[in-house]
Amino acid sequence: MGHPAAYFWIWALLMRVFGDTVRVAHLLPALFAALAVFSTWLLASRMAGRAAGAWAALSLGVSPLFLAQAMQPLQDVPFAAFAALSMWSFHRRRPLAAAAWCAAATACREQAMLLAGCFVIVEVMHSGFRRVPRLLLYCSPVLVIVATGLVNLLANGYFFRPEYLGATPGPADGWLADRTRHFFGHLYAGDGRWILVSTALAAGLTRVSRSRLPVASALMLLSPAVLYPPGRLLWLAAAGLAALVLLVRRGELPEPAGMVLVAFPAAMAAFHVLIVLVSPDKDLNLFRYLLGAYPPFLVSCFALLRREGGVRAVHLVGLLFVVFTVLAGTRAVDRVQPDITPAYLRLPFAERRMVELGASSADSLVIPLSDMDIAISPGLGYVDRALPAVPLGEGTRLRGCGTVYALLVPYAESRMQSFSELVMKALPEGYGLDTISVWRSGILELALLRAGPAS
Repeated sequence: MGHPAAYFWIWALLMRVFGDTVRVAHLLPALFAALAVFSTWLLASRMAGRAAGAWAALSLGVSPLFLAQAMQPLQDVPFAAFAALSMWSFHRRRPLAAAAWCAAATACREQAMLLAGCFVIVEVMHSGFRRVPRLLLYCSPVLVIVATGLVNLLANGYFFRPEYLGATPGPADGWLADRTRHFFGHLYAGDGRWILVSTALAAGLTRVSRSRLPVASALMLLSPAVLYPPGRLLWLAAAGLAALVLLVRRGELPEPAGMVLVAFPAAMAAFHVLIVLVSPDKDLNLFRYLLGAYPPFLVSCFALLRREGGVRAVHLVGLLFVVFTVLAGTRAVDRVQPDITPAYLRLPFAERRMVELGASSADSLVIPLSDMDIAISPGLGYVDRALPAVPLGEGTRLRGCGTVYALLVPYAESRMQSFSELVMKALPEGYGLDTISVWRSGILELALLRAGPAS
């Protein structure tokens, strides 16, 4: 694979020691999810007090994307946990610990190099080049990328995966505006986060502008609620720029750690906007890529609220934001990325029930090749024992002779015309299809079909 694989090495070691079971499979994601929430609390408490720490940790814990990814065997949650610990160490002025945690984050996702870059830039801005050893220490996580590339080169024949870095035909027209709205809109305005950004900016602008109408200023900044998402993002960007200009004029820029908290989330979003300039993979548009930016984003907003509005403002806005965030996760809303809300977690349980029903309704299951493991690998938790199943792929031809099959149509395949054509080509002569069961929940859908001799 192309990404650093330390997370998967740890997971494989746990499986080797404790066994290939569902509980062991969930153990590592659960530990890192808990660590991410704890590290967010640690960072916010250190920078803005216990109230900000509690609401920042709770806000992360109930965020739809975080909840949906917390039990997934992917590197995004541990990346978020290690990045937060690295920023906590940077704030405590412990460069060795900050570099070590950043290296751990880089071993999960290479985007952690953006955090190392923020450390270097902020250090140069505040101290110039007087502390060269410290700058080199902050650059050291790049060694993780070098080691990963060399391992890839030896094992697979490439330093970087060709899909992620190589010749590209160039992005489509309007790509910059579309991807900016996509990534920046999600991070700064999605799932109710515009509330947090608006109120934090309102608190900051009201003070630094010395306005005689602080309530009017706050209400004006809350007006994104009535705007369509693209306009809402532009409004927040304009307000953020105004706040930055006022802070520069008054000489009130944040401390070094505060600058990293602001710069790193913006760098993460900008990186994923611009990656299509060098990558031929046009599917690099998943919101989970931004999960590592969640802790510093939340901490920076609550820290600004605490500084400018006090503890009461933190409690009031925190409660409002958490309510909106929880409500945002109650349904799946994106057909391309259904796994960005906890509502998506209903799907595996529905798949388990469909597999059980299919096994009891037919002689054999038929499952798309990419999903075969759910029927034959008990370690995944869908089945208690391996079931008789036929993988459905290009060129598959089912045997006739009166055999009855139960065909599972997963969510992704249910929306593909090519999958329907594949099914029809696989049927023996004289066979037909009937519906056994259909499951729907919002945009999510599964179907179980009976393939047998036509009556």
